[in-house]
Amino acid sequence: MIFAGGGTGGHLYPALAIARALEKTLAPRVCNIRFVGSRRGIEFRQRDTLGYPLELMNIRGLPRKLSLKSALFPFLLLGAMIKCNSLLSSFQPHLVVGTGGYVSGPIVRRAAARGILTAVQEQNSYPGLTTRHLAAKVDRVYLGFAEAIKHLPEKAPVMTTGNPIRAEIGAVDRLSACAAFNLDPQKKTILALGGSQGAQSINRAISNGLCDMPESAQLLWQTGALEYEELAGKHGGQGNVRLFAFTEKIAEAYAAADLAISRAGALTVAELKASLTPALLIPYPHATADHQMKNARAVEDKGAAIVIEDEQLAGARIIKRANDILSGAERQTMVKALELWNKELPGRATDVIAADLVRLLEEKGVLS
Repeated sequence: MIFAGGGTGGHLYPALAIARALEKTLAPRVCNIRFVGSRRGIEFRQRDTLGYPLELMNIRGLPRKLSLKSALFPFLLLGAMIKCNSLLSSFQPHLVVGTGGYVSGPIVRRAAARGILTAVQEQNSYPGLTTRHLAAKVDRVYLGFAEAIKHLPEKAPVMTTGNPIRAEIGAVDRLSACAAFNLDPQKKTILALGGSQGAQSINRAISNGLCDMPESAQLLWQTGALEYEELAGKHGGQGNVRLFAFTEKIAEAYAAADLAISRAGALTVAELKASLTPALLIPYPHATADHQMKNARAVEDKGAAIVIEDEQLAGARIIKRANDILSGAERQTMVKALELWNKELPGRATDVIAADLVRLLEEKGVLS
């Protein structure tokens, strides 16, 4: 099997989750899995911890403006296609899965042309260019948001599954989660997330709004690496504030949270949903095709979040708004909306996708 998806964690981590779920589903059969990525993506930086061999491809995203890069793009694409043909011939995969990003397009397209079983997993409510191009050519398209269907060809073989996330999200109890961060389990907890690099506008709004934090609440704050030292120096002494640059204990962070303040990346939304964490969503305003705003509005339409535009943050009094939600009935209404949303789907995305891929492999005669 080949998994192609990278550039960002939003494309890589779903591929890892599906690969591991497939290995578990197909055990005791041995799965020979390779990943395809580029040197520019997170997959290359994490190559030693992926757990799978990584094949590298020299490819870039389609340039949006005329430049030297746009002139070179056809040659990079041709080179990528030659690399794909070589890999498919030597490795002879039974399945190729693309999870988005420019690196997934060439390998999935060539595999589909050869009659190899192919699938695409799309995380966002507005599908990326790669997904829109491949949707009618592959055997299955797995959608994180049902809203994405209207942007795809009618004949695309879609299945709405939600987004694949780590199994521990939503499975940690609150008491152990609070203990992991030295939080008081009797207090309401606000979780602030801005991504691994942090979100400057969110950090600034929280920093300016901490005067609104009551003694009955506490803040678990992922600042990102760039601003951690400055913010820790300014607020680290406050007893009801816990700051960290980045944490691997994200399942515990969600379990401890009563409400989140975060960006609206597709995987963050999926994690909020799985952990039943209501949110104030502040979409990143420069996301491609404004996909974070589309994600956020989809969650807001479900009644599970409130959207605040990035440019409105300065006057939004974000901490006061969060505490108003925590102190009234609004939070419980949002939790119920999350519960109903979870019931709309057939199960955890990783398990549903793995089971469907096994069925498709059986239909192809690969499994007996």
